[in-house]
Amino acid sequence: MDLKLNITRHICEKCDANCMQNCPNKLKIENILCEHCSPSKAACFNACERHAIFECAKGILAIDKKKCNGCGKCIYACKQNAILLVNNKAEKCDLCFSKGFQIECIKNCANSAIRLGRSQDEIKTVEELLGWNLKEIKIKRTIKQDDDYEVGQNSNEEKIFLMKNVLPVSGEEAHLLNFLIREYRAMPAHNIGQFIYWQMKKSNIELNESQKENFSKIIEAESSSSGILKFLLGNGALEEIACIGTGKENEILVYHAAFGWLKTNLYFSKEETVKELINKMARISGRRLSLKNPKINAVLENGHRLNASMNPIAFSGINFTIRKFKQNPLTPLDLISLKTANAEALAFLWMAIRTNCSLLLCGNTGSGKTTTLNALFGFLPKDDRIIITEETPEINIPQKHVIRLKTSENISMKDIIVETLRMRPDRVIIGEIRNKDEVNAFMDT
Repeated sequence: MDLKLNITRHICEKCDANCMQNCPNKLKIENILCEHCSPSKAACFNACERHAIFECAKGILAIDKKKCNGCGKCIYACKQNAILLVNNKAEKCDLCFSKGFQIECIKNCANSAIRLGRSQDEIKTVEELLGWNLKEIKIKRTIKQDDDYEVGQNSNEEKIFLMKNVLPVSGEEAHLLNFLIREYRAMPAHNIGQFIYWQMKKSNIELNESQKENFSKIIEAESSSSGILKFLLGNGALEEIACIGTGKENEILVYHAAFGWLKTNLYFSKEETVKELINKMARISGRRLSLKNPKINAVLENGHRLNASMNPIAFSGINFTIRKFKQNPLTPLDLISLKTANAEALAFLWMAIRTNCSLLLCGNTGSGKTTTLNALFGFLPKDDRIIITEETPEINIPQKHVIRLKTSENISMKDIIVETLRMRPDRVIIGEIRNKDEVNAFMDT
């Protein structure tokens, strides 16, 4: 079972309803503190010399009143202060074991402030085995609902992006998934559904339909180059995906086209998992993050751009940012409808481009320079010979007579810009310039 009660306490504090009236253990809401530690780690279990505390279900401890003598040793041992003395007997939350786990306080709570969640031991198991986890976040108000995600506000009025493609898994499911992922990676040509069926039949394990579907999605994602991020990279509403560290306090952040930066319910728990994922994604570019090379820029499948760094240059911990590549660039008409530019400004730029004027687009990071530039390429004559120089490929143009040049370890942007002068271009497009030498080379062209 490995569950515990999660309580939104500030809601309970304002509520006058007596949701605990039918509690078989006569507890009050402030007494619901038990983390349901496993018997091997539970201080109360080990402190009871009369063996009155027993495991009534996996990960759930209950108290046998007949054996309990009220000595209080379990009370002093419990660090959560989750056990109290009632009528000279120890009492604690056991998820209504005596009522067949039909949890009374959840049934009686009118504000959904009490709900079942995974125990800390189980969460740690998932984090250790998968290297990532999905937070269970209660949404107070839904702002946008989609098949794959939900944007809503939590109890602190903070906007949250909830992944709905996959569901949180239990500790037992994480053990099984860890095994299945390793097995499937060794034979990825198999149909995932058939693979799960035969593995479960061989192990004599039965999964329900929801588990089969969830397992299939996770195994498929973990066998791809983008891992669990596959579900975010495939979301057309997201422009950027960022990781600022590991642990449940460092949720993956996404930039939504309509809502800006949002926290998600996904987080990575192990630096090694993040590093392996970064290197798996960057493999197509021949880049690798390591202590010897603690920062990389790489182009991923579908043209997405990855920037990542780790210790010693990133003292806050391993991190990455993925800027998604727009497969279908905006058009000048899109710029007008989005109010990026008006018709008069675009008419002026069209005339400037057609009369061979040089054009310089400037702006902050993420301000839309490349997006605007891609839209303006619709003004270029279709037969022009175009040379594009970039550090990271981002430019997407419809013309056919195009040569793309890219920097490498021993070839700088300055070298490439100078090289374009020998290639008889009608147009030279320079992705970015960052230093004095590159500016001089740009001006020379």
